[in-house]
Amino acid sequence: NDKKLYCKSESEKYKIIFIIKNPCSYKESCIYKKICEEFNYNYLSTGDILERICSENNKNKEYENIIENIKNGDLIPSKEMVNILKNEILKIENCKNILIDGFPRNIENVIEWENIMNGITVIKQILHIKITDEEIKKRLDEDNKLKQARNEKLQKKINIFNDNIISLTEKYKNENLLIEVDGMKKEEQIFKNLYQNFIKNKLF
Repeated sequence: NDKKLYCKSESEKYKIIFIIKNPCSYKESCIYKKICEEFNYNYLSTGDILERICSENNKNKEYENIIENIKNGDLIPSKEMVNILKNEILKIENCKNILIDGFPRNIENVIEWENIMNGITVIKQILHIKITDEEIKKRLDEDNKLKQARNEKLQKKINIFNDNIISLTEKYKNENLLIEVDGMKKEEQIFKNLYQNFIKNKLF
């Protein structure tokens, strides 16, 4: 199947939009889903995919290390993560436009994606709804339902995000692929700004 995909023309490749995901970004995910509905994109959430792997494969030895990473709040090794996404992408037949929420997390992810997905996909744009560190902490503090272990896991994700966000955004800025939207505005305005960027950049 892969050999057939590599032989396809540029126009037949899967068109991908990456989303650089903020920690505690449940509000932003809702906006991205609305954008997908407006512009006929398939929405893939790395969080949802990994949650499904945990629930469906908790006895599968092939996924033992991945599940352990998820439970600890650690990053999935890049090669494994890209192959997971590849399997999900190749299931899609109805529309080749795909928005991936939560990938990449670091430059190593990007390198592995280019190694594995070359010939199958083309990157159209990178989206980032930018919020402040104070807003991330506020969201964490406001969620009183979170247990201490969950808080520690989220704090680890915040640290990973902060360690990698500059290198990721600088890379895609230099390639003229990055769209950053002010996430401190009201949801309606954030959606409007994203919508306008989709029109401006002809992402449909």
